[in-house]
Amino acid sequence: MSTVFPLNLAQTILDNKEGIKARMSSQYWPTSLYMPIVRSMSPSQVRLINAFAFNTPWDPNINI
Repeated sequence: MSTVFPLNLAQTILDNKEGIKARMSSQYWPTSLYMPIVRSMSPSQVRLINAFAFNTPWDPNINI
């Protein structure tokens, strides 16, 4: 997985979905490997990217 890539390109997300999911997981939060490094994505945004990449339903009102 590349160090930096744009999340505004659908194919980029699909090509890197496993790595993105891993890097947005809570286990990486306390490390510099967490994505995004600025930690500016809300939990809802993280779920939205995962839902798109893995073709699963997304509900912005559900907090995990």
